[in-house]
Amino acid sequence: MAPRDTSFFDGLLRLLALERAAARARFEEERARLTLAELENKGLVALDLEAVEESIGLGGRILVTFQHPERRDLRARFHPGDLVQVRPRKAEEVAPAHGIVSRGNRRQVQIAFDRPPPEFVAEGRLRLDLAPTTSPSTAPRPPSGG
Repeated sequence: MAPRDTSFFDGLLRLLALERAAARARFEEERARLTLAELENKGLVALDLEAVEESIGLGGRILVTFQHPERRDLRARFHPGDLVQVRPRKAEEVAPAHGIVSRGNRRQVQIAFDRPPPEFVAEGRLRLDLAPTTSPSTAPRPPSGG
């Protein structure tokens, strides 16, 4: 059997890499340009959330469930597999904790952390930012209903 020419697939991989880079650049440009309120309205960030439950998940991952203290609906719609950054609401210069959404609904979002999250995750109000993904097929979706 003769070896197959894989140059077509190499070209597709190059195109996917370009698409990812362009999507990431658009995502970062939008983050820099918009105010925090505009980011929240677009569903790219959820503000003033608090940790309400912590448990251990598959593979020893720490699962933390967040919701607004008044139990209001979240403007952002988080989907399983979305990458997120968690940081204190008022401290921009704090290094964020990175996690993956394991479950979400209108009022709560559960984040899986590979390592124990920083102490600030359990202390006070937080912001959850959708993070740029590495795959175009899992890019953040626009918020539903608006």
